[in-house]
This record gives sequence, C-alpha cells and structure tokens, in this order.
Amino acid sequence: MHRDADADTDADAESFTEYAITARADLKRQAFLLCGDWHEADDLVQDTLTNMYCRWPNVSRRGELESYAHTALVRRFLSVRRQTRWRREIPHPAPPDQPRTHDHAADDRISMLAWLRRLPPRQRAVIVLRFWEDLSIRQTAEAMGVSPGTVASQHHKALATLRQSLADLR
Repeated sequence: MHRDADADTDADAESFTEYAITARADLKRQAFLLCGDWHEADDLVQDTLTNMYCRWPNVSRRGELESYAHTALVRRFLSVRRQTRWRREIPHPAPPDQPRTHDHAADDRISMLAWLRRLPPRQRAVIVLRFWEDLSIRQTAEAMGVSPGTVASQHHKALATLRQSLADLR
C-alpha cells in the first residue's frame, strides 16, 4: 500500500510538471499585464504555481486548470498589491542616456502599459481580464473573487481614467 502512495505522488509530480511547463508562458504574460514588470511577473507566476502544486491532487481532478491558475494569479496579484500599497515604482523601458527608436507600435505598447500602471490594482485587473483575456463579466468576477457589480463599477472607473489620460494628451 505504501508503494501505491509513492506511485501516486510520482504521477502527480509528473503531471504537475507537464502542466507548469505548458502554462508558464501564458501565466507570465497575464502577470506582466497586471503588474507591468517582468521580474514581479515571474514572482507572481512562481507563487501561483507553488500554490497549485500544494493543491495539485484536488485541482487536477476538477479539470479546470486554466481557470484555477488564472484565478489564483489574479488573486495573488491583488493580495500583493494590498500588502504593498506604498510601492509606486514605475519602471522605464530604457535608461535616459540611450537613444529611442521610432517604432510607433512599441511606443503605443509602452504608453498603454504606462496607462495601465496608473490604474489601481483592481481596475487594472478588470481591464486585463476583460480586454486582454476576453473574459466575461461573470468570469472576471469569479477570477477576482468579487461580485459582477464590482467588476462593472471598476470597469467603468478604469475606462473613465483611461479616457481622461487620452484627453490630457491632446
């Protein structure tokens, strides 16, 4: 009987490893969109995967791995932001002494990421989940652990802030 438990543990570890390898890139992309920093994104993904590994036998049996992982990632992001509210560092894409290229698409992406960083964490999470991940209001609410009404109000506030940012450019 002890041998069967070891075999189950080995199979769980192997299936988790396969999942982590395939899911890591998508999780890191979503984490970057949420936090705007590749190093912090790595930390969020690592925390999410660690959380999943600790619960792997139960999580893998439910079969909704992608949904669970994205929910865990968003909730971890929001939790970290609540714990470090004072941190308002805004990384710059290049040191000031380097010449900038005139890649307008890159400039647009940098501007959008800068605008996202100005949003409070919950508003940023709503924008990323609704527009980049194309989740419904219900799915976004589930991922964030809030009501659909909260998603709608955060969505409205975030878009108003982004519209004002665009108006200020003109």
